[in-house]
Amino acid sequence: MTAARIGPAALAVTACLIAASFFLTRGRAPTPWPDAQLYASIARSLEVDGRGVPSTTWFSPTAVDHIPFYGPVFFTLMSWSFTVFGFSIESSKLPGLLGVLLAGGGTAWLAWSLNSNGLRWLLAVVLVWLTPEIGAASTSGDMETLAVGFQLMALAVLASGLMSPVRWANSGLMAGGFL
Repeated sequence: MTAARIGPAALAVTACLIAASFFLTRGRAPTPWPDAQLYASIARSLEVDGRGVPSTTWFSPTAVDHIPFYGPVFFTLMSWSFTVFGFSIESSKLPGLLGVLLAGGGTAWLAWSLNSNGLRWLLAVVLVWLTPEIGAASTSGDMETLAVGFQLMALAVLASGLMSPVRWANSGLMAGGFL
């Protein structure tokens, strides 16, 4: 293998290892943060009785439906995760892992849209995935990585459309859909 081929191959292997590590380390923090516990409680309540009142506060006089405030996307994804994989800490972390994959996809698309020469898009993905904010939040069970993933996908769609005079209007609508 020549030196010119080792760099791209090493970069691709690195990206694959990082993506795999997000899934393999989702149990590394066995005690969820308080926000993650609340979010899992809201999603479990949504799965069980269709309301967004956290099961941890059902009997509190201040128990309210959190979905109108936070929006339904994250909690619906988490409740589906509970339905498919069972109610567990690991399944509560899957929407965040989806967000990491969306962030990687949005980064790759954005980098490719701005400069499609070589493997810069793959380098961009590796750099985003290696940031402490994405790495630490990927298995926390919080909604940050999903929000970042949707934002990067929206930015990528918009940038891709703006680079093409034919697709700019459609890209704006699609970007709005991600947001």
